[in-house]
Amino acid sequence: MIQPLSTYEFWKKQYGKTGEPVAQVGDEAFRTKPKEFISYVFFRKGSTGVWVQSMGFKTGGAPNFTTAQLTELAKLAASRI
Repeated sequence: MIQPLSTYEFWKKQYGKTGEPVAQVGDEAFRTKPKEFISYVFFRKGSTGVWVQSMGFKTGGAPNFTTAQLTELAKLAASRI
């Protein structure tokens, strides 16, 4: 999801308290803790806010995307903005 900076600031306020910083993604980034049903990486680049989301689990209970995979997707998205 691509949104204006004000929305990123809302996400940061809403989810950042329990999130973890993510290095080398956009100008600033954090993620929700892994192993939740829905996992996010939120980042901002310039005046643009972005979230990348993984939802659900594979058979056996593993997340659909690992933390590393979700972070790589966020890096790819940031490189294209």
